Formats: sequence, C-alpha cells, structure tokens
Amino acid sequence: MTKSYHSDILDNGLSVVASSNQMMICSSAPTTRAQAISLALATVAMTSGNFTLGSYAGGRKSTVVAKSSILIDVTGAATHLALIDATRLLVVDEGDGQTLTANGVNVVNIPTWDVKLANPV
Repeated sequence: MTKSYHSDILDNGLSVVASSNQMMICSSAPTTRAQAISLALATVAMTSGNFTLGSYAGGRKSTVVAKSSILIDVTGAATHLALIDATRLLVVDEGDGQTLTANGVNVVNIPTWDVKLANPV
C-alpha cells in the first residue's frame, strides 16, 4: 500500500490539499512532482472548490470531488492517484489498477475519494 503526503500537509493541515491544481492517474507511485507528470496516464485540472474539509470517525478528511470524462493520454494500469500544485507533489493514493487504453477518444472517471488524517492515538 503506497500512500504519501507532502510535509506541508502534515505541518499545515488538510487545507493544503485544496491548493492542488492537477489530479493525475499514474501507472506507479510517484515520489516527486516531475515523476507524477511523467507517470501520468490521464490528467485533470483541479481548483480549491474541488475539495471539501470534513470529519470521519477516525479524524479529519478532505473529500476530493469526482471527475468524469477525463481523456486517457497514455495506456497503462491506473495504480495510483496523485495531486500536485505548481511546485509540489502533495498526495499519492492508491488507484484501482484498472487498465486504461489511450486511443484519442477513450475517457475515464475518477470517483469521489478522501485524503484522511487520523486522530492522535
């Protein structure tokens, strides 16, 4: 299971997630912003309105809005999702592993998902 959060999220909270300007479906887990871009199978623009802060039983979360009809740019397995801003790789989470096929017209949908920070134990 590969998940990672930029240290700015850990230091400043989930509001940093809303600074993401792109969400990418990646073929493996990126460790840098540049790597997320190079591993991207499909990319969609994001704005601060695409994120909602809230709580869940174990802590706090930022819910990422569902995105639909995203053009598939590269064929591959959708193993991870990445959120980036202009300079940082902010969030990496697991994808569903679905095989995406690029042919100039195929699209993919990303359902709503959560970035979660657990309450201290």
